[in-house]
Amino acid sequence: MSRPIAIVALAILAACGGGGGAPDGGGVDAPDVCDPSPRTVAPQAFIGPTGLQARLTTLIDSAHQTLDVQMYLFTVKALADRIVAAQTRGVAVRVILDPD
Repeated sequence: MSRPIAIVALAILAACGGGGGAPDGGGVDAPDVCDPSPRTVAPQAFIGPTGLQARLTTLIDSAHQTLDVQMYLFTVKALADRIVAAQTRGVAVRVILDPD
């Protein structure tokens, strides 16, 4: 085995060989990211705190001069409509989204 390949192999073994615990030996155990077995628990989606949409609607509607929005993913049409309405009433609106 050549030296660069051996170094990569050792790095992979070191990363996957810890059994999933915290690096300092204490704290809460994290799931083992190198475990190739199927998941036993289905992944869950993050929804957000209760009442978040109402609070965001209030904030958008209360903008008088500027409104800056930055989001990874924008999927709530009701909020988009409020942002457009803010722009229509003369608020300077800037929106930044993830390009992917």
